[in-house]
Amino acid sequence: MMSTPEKTNQNRGIPGWLELYDLSLHGDMEARIPLNAYIRGLIGGEKKFSPGSEVIGTAIAKPEGMSPNLGWVELETLQFHSDREAVTPIPPYINGEMDENQHFYPDEPYQIISTSVNKGD
Repeated sequence: MMSTPEKTNQNRGIPGWLELYDLSLHGDMEARIPLNAYIRGLIGGEKKFSPGSEVIGTAIAKPEGMSPNLGWVELETLQFHSDREAVTPIPPYINGEMDENQHFYPDEPYQIISTSVNKGD
């Protein structure tokens, strides 16, 4: 009896990537390639996204004069949290800025935080 990839990955998700600029998810079966910085991983399953790589590629540059909204994106839920919120980051997450159009600009050097660390500001 053969198992289909869908059945095998039913609880884990399907292979794909998270596009950081707009926090959109794309399955490997889509006829497109990532347009900017992205993270490979599994889509769906028990979590919305499970990262499986570091950040790949280069992020789109922040626009000049952008009002800073510093914070982080929790990668498993794709939720952005501002540094002004009284919320502790839940790993894995990536630090960056969100603009008023909901575009995310990761901090350089690109780094996924995968363990709890104190943000010693």
